[in-house]
Amino acid sequence: MLEKIWKDGVALSVDVRLWGGDAALDPEDVGLSSVDVPQDLFQMGRKRLVPKLSMSNLVAYRMKTRNVLFRYSFPMPFGDTWFVPWTNVKEVVDWLKETQSQFYKDTDKFLSEYDTLRESFLAEHEQYRKVLEPFYPSQKRLSNKFYFKYSLFELSVPRTGVLSAEDAQRVDQETDNFLKQVTTQLRQQAGDAASKLAATLEKDSATKASLKSAQNMVERFKSLNFVKDTKMENALNLLNAALSVGLDNPELVEAAKGVVVEARVNGNTVNEIVGSYKRALDLS
Repeated sequence: MLEKIWKDGVALSVDVRLWGGDAALDPEDVGLSSVDVPQDLFQMGRKRLVPKLSMSNLVAYRMKTRNVLFRYSFPMPFGDTWFVPWTNVKEVVDWLKETQSQFYKDTDKFLSEYDTLRESFLAEHEQYRKVLEPFYPSQKRLSNKFYFKYSLFELSVPRTGVLSAEDAQRVDQETDNFLKQVTTQLRQQAGDAASKLAATLEKDSATKASLKSAQNMVERFKSLNFVKDTKMENALNLLNAALSVGLDNPELVEAAKGVVVEARVNGNTVNEIVGSYKRALDLS
């Protein structure tokens, strides 16, 4: 099963790493000894080497990248791997290329300011200079601590004889669970968004922004719906048609509620969708 899903998407791995701007705190740094702070009872924190704010824009790349991955793909149960439906691959790769380029520009800027930041920080905390100074990496070592890498690939099960029958069955089960989680997640997210829209409409507090948010939800569902959940997509198409008319459409509330009803997930619904998807893969 794992080899067959790649007709609908690709695996993606992204690794964003950077220097933390700190080092481990030792008991001696705060006037204690290791006897005073037994390791099995206490855990020391970190000592900063540069102002935290000086690295905030670099630290933000991790969160921005994770947000994009959750927006356009699904985490897989095989290492730090994401499944990106083909409908989203170009947008994701374009974003990664641009963001990677900007990351290295910001890294170069930080490295160019590193010596100044270090000396300014040490001068500000002169009483701790001897404690902090040994922990600053050289420019060369520091530059190797920053990187933004990504790769696209397909996963496959090793040839017969490499994996035991039990291991191969476990991979199939994890793939099946992944498909069920995708189906459940998409339905719940659509239902939550439609429920929120229906509530604002009934309170007469919906705005054009509310409609735009709902339309974005519909488009996101379609771009991620590689499992071919046609019932939910049909309900969302009805909602989208009602949204296109505008806030004054009397059918809008019922269309939103129709999505909420369809989104009610139970095991049979999910099994039916995933079963249909797997049968289609077997025939392709």
